Amino acid sequence: VFGSENGTSIAPDKRDQLYDAATVAASIEKDEAFRTACESLQALYGKMFTRFDYDSLLYLYDHCGLTAEYMCTLASYCVSRGKTALKYFTKTCQGLVSEGVDTYEKLEAHLEKRNRANERVYKLRRLCGMGDRAFTAKEEQYIGDWFLEKDLPFELIQHAYDIMINSIGEVKLSYMNKILARWHKDGLNSVQAVENAENEK
Repeated sequence: VFGSENGTSIAPDKRDQLYDAATVAASIEKDEAFRTACESLQALYGKMFTRFDYDSLLYLYDHCGLTAEYMCTLASYCVSRGKTALKYFTKTCQGLVSEGVDTYEKLEAHLEKRNRANERVYKLRRLCGMGDRAFTAKEEQYIGDWFLEKDLPFELIQHAYDIMINSIGEVKLSYMNKILARWHKDGLNSVQAVENAENEK
């Protein structure tokens, strides 16, 4: 998840039929928004698009109903994360649409949440002394749950870290996850709530 593209879902391309060449050419010529999107993406990726590339973009624009603004914004995000293959972008679009992230406004909210998660992952690496090593599959699962699914504040993560170190003297995300899962189950999603609950015991 966070070791690659930070959790972005990538659905397989299940298309069975392509647009014919005339349809693609007509769309580029007559639809200014689509033409502008193609030109912007071509400049962003620094390559001349193939017939199939244009077809894939038209599929996103015409069939999936994505706006030029949506496509350009997501493409810029993918490239900024080091994902420079157009195929990665098109599959990411399809994955997001399948999850209901199908408008520019929803995309903005999605990317904002992901950026917040990325910042917390960076803090977690520093806190745990992980450096740049890749997360294991299980660690990615924990981190995705904390930062994307539950959107936990970093202060709560740090509190669980402190308890872990005081208890076992080493970093084990599985141990932290048990602490955080218990707190979440009890509706304790802030350090203050955790401390209040402890004081009531």
